[in-house]
This record gives sequence, structure tokens and C-alpha cells, in this order.
Amino acid sequence: MVKCDSGPGRLNAELLARMKFLGFYLYPGVPNTTAVSQEMDRNYGPFKTQFRKNLDEVIDVRIKGNHSSSIAPHLVGLTTFGGVDPTSGHEVKISAFEKGFSKEACLSVPGQRLGLRR
Repeated sequence: MVKCDSGPGRLNAELLARMKFLGFYLYPGVPNTTAVSQEMDRNYGPFKTQFRKNLDEVIDVRIKGNHSSSIAPHLVGLTTFGGVDPTSGHEVKISAFEKGFSKEACLSVPGQRLGLRR
């Protein structure tokens, strides 16, 4: 199920047919309510909080070990999903993505139960 706002794309017959063929169902939202109907926006708080904790953890360990505090762009997954920092050897154990967007986190947001349970 894909929830959308009231934009013109939701009326595109070709798009709707293709989506249905691929197994997607379009759930059109009520016009002019995007600011209050974006349930997933509530999940970004827990995600960002854990991401910052993971980043602080990695930087603290690097500084204590006299390593550079600069994190290469290819390591963004470390603070997002967890893993081992190749520079310090420190393990980030909590996935920020799971904290904010796991099935359980998504289902705990009011309004999400409609589209995610089968």
C-alpha cells in the first residue's frame, strides 16, 4: 500500500494500472492535510536521536584513541545501521534505522496500522 497526498498523479490511470499490476495499492489522502497526515514523520525523531548517539559514540572512541574524528562518506552506514568502525575497531550495536523504522516502530504510530498489517 502506498499512501499519497492529493496531487494530480493519483488520478493518472496508466500509473494506477501499473501499480496494481506490480501489487501496489494507492491510498489517496485527504486534500490539504499533508502536514497532519504524514504518520511516518513521527518515526524520524527516534531515528535521529539514535543516529546522533551512534555518531557521538564513534567520535568519542576515535578521539580517546587518538584517531581522526573525520568520518568518510562511505561509513555513513555505520551510524545508521551499526557495525564495526574500521578505524577504531569499536562496534556500534544499535541500528538507528531499526530504532525509527522497524516494523514494530512503524506499527506503533497511530494511523499506520491500516497499511502495514496483513
